[in-house]
Amino acid sequence: MKIMNKKGFTLVELLAVLVILGILVTIAVPAATSVSDKAKTKMLKTKTKLAMQGAILYLQDNKSEFTSQTNLNNCTTNNNVVTCQMTFLKLADLGQLDYDYTDDNGVKHIQNPVDKTNMDNAYIIVTYNKLNRSVDSLDACYSAGKSILFDNNSSSKKC
Repeated sequence: MKIMNKKGFTLVELLAVLVILGILVTIAVPAATSVSDKAKTKMLKTKTKLAMQGAILYLQDNKSEFTSQTNLNNCTTNNNVVTCQMTFLKLADLGQLDYDYTDDNGVKHIQNPVDKTNMDNAYIIVTYNKLNRSVDSLDACYSAGKSILFDNNSSSKKC
């Protein structure tokens, strides 16, 4: 009885493996991209919530900022409630938020993890109630008045 010494795979076997791998890749790549996009969006919302908490903590310790408005922009007063904007870049300058990168000119920036654009001018809307002396944060706004945390149909957004 003669036993054949078979080394390697036949062409049909190799093609079958390649077809199976191709099918697996076409299923896995879109799923991985979707997971990556969701993670970037969650990272943006987490960064924004940290910025909001940082603004509240800083302004609770420095309530005089609402009268001097040194680190605040676009302040309005209505019925003993002062509403102001505090930019992400100012929060980073105050140590309440981390910078993401430094450009070629040595300027530090905060980056949107979703689309890699600068978020330096994104801002937190903060309020100070003069009667009960409380600081609150309402929303985080980015790129032409769009809310980061709320969708455009949400009644909670203030941008």
